[in-house]
Amino acid sequence: MITLVHVSDMHISPLPQMHASEFTLKRALAYLSWQRKRKHRFSPDILQRLMADIRAQEADHVLVTGDQCNLSLKAEFVQAAPWLSALGLPENVSVIPGNHDAHGRRREATWEAHWGAYMRGDDGVSGFPYLRRRDGVAIIGVSSAVPTALMMANGRVGAEQLARLREVLLRSKAEGLLRVVLIHHPPQAGAAPWRKALSDAPALRAVLQETGAELVLHGHGHAAVRAQLQGPQGPIAVRGCAAASSNGYRMPAAHYHRIRIEGRPEEWALEITHRHYDAAGDGFVTTDEESLRIPRLTV
Repeated sequence: MITLVHVSDMHISPLPQMHASEFTLKRALAYLSWQRKRKHRFSPDILQRLMADIRAQEADHVLVTGDQCNLSLKAEFVQAAPWLSALGLPENVSVIPGNHDAHGRRREATWEAHWGAYMRGDDGVSGFPYLRRRDGVAIIGVSSAVPTALMMANGRVGAEQLARLREVLLRSKAEGLLRVVLIHHPPQAGAAPWRKALSDAPALRAVLQETGAELVLHGHGHAAVRAQLQGPQGPIAVRGCAAASSNGYRMPAAHYHRIRIEGRPEEWALEITHRHYDAAGDGFVTTDEESLRIPRLTV
């Protein structure tokens, strides 16, 4: 048995100072949005409570599906590092970037400099998709984080990464592993408005329909999501998280998943517990539990 925790969209605050060398029009507009709206919605105190609640779950591995930052400022990457280390050692925490982590031109170098240990596969090589094998589970990190135009927050996986993802999914299936795919933008149709959507979602869905996967985890929408995609022999479960630091003002309050996986390759059993922030008690409570049984796909 292995216990995973899935958390997303930490949007760590307070927002640090933006240096003149980091100024772009997109960042300036994002800064105005932060001052007008976002700073009233994301709370470091709630994020602290979420972190304490996660530690109480005694998870074996933590999965973080993007948007640790708000404007991709250098100081934000530095600021996020202690939060990630508080979740666990790099070998026990898997991270992918989100669109708010990708405003800068040198995004890959910045990710590697500050979060690289959390974003490498078993082979130790940087890049996406990465593959980590943990107790019968394949953790597959995909990046949909790309620089975007003004007023846009869409994502893209890209043809090269999709080709590598297909190979990783087929290889991990042949090894009899339960495959958990991490991506920031939701891959299901209609999950986000066009300016925030995954632009090559149909191509990603085609790969998953061919190769299969047992679970896809995402963030981006700031809401708890339950959906499914078509796989080669049945549906693929898709789950999304609300923002980890949300206080519930004009958006769903903070939420994360605890996922317990048992069984064997012939049939996996997943128990997914939904933990939401409860303002009345100023803590996290279980609001729902799911039981999924996933028969193994034939190789």
